[in-house]
Amino acid sequence: MLTSLQGLGSVGSGLTAGTLMRRLPERTLPAAGLALLAIGVLARATPWTPVVLGGSLALGLGLPVPLIAALTAVQRHTPSELLGRVTATAGTVMYAPTGLALLLGAGMVARLDYRVQLLAAGTFGLAAAATLTLTGRTTRAARTRAPDGARPLPETKKAGTT
Repeated sequence: MLTSLQGLGSVGSGLTAGTLMRRLPERTLPAAGLALLAIGVLARATPWTPVVLGGSLALGLGLPVPLIAALTAVQRHTPSELLGRVTATAGTVMYAPTGLALLLGAGMVARLDYRVQLLAAGTFGLAAAATLTLTGRTTRAARTRAPDGARPLPETKKAGTT
């Protein structure tokens, strides 16, 4: 039941993220997603089934949003000639720590009560949402050209030319 509600929330936020990103300031949506994720994690530490179920839904709603927002920001602020390299690097930076987190989490499961872990994760999530909200209120304009020193992509022949 918990996984189904989390999945339902993820589908819902995935379907609405694009529309919300067009209507809200750039940092608002990922901060809201982090806050929802943190609230969902904290709700799962309670002993009340309805709160835990609501927390699973909130967790699903919040989880995809910061990832979608981050990859959208990469696309918006990266010159087209560097987009492939920057996107690959951003993916590595966002997803590579998962392996280390799994290792750390496995060690924590053996030593700490699950509620302590949920409280810590929720607290860090709220701190990240607050940091995102309180820093960098101004939005930089998207770059239209590559920075000096960037290597251009090799030219490709157009169809019908020699």
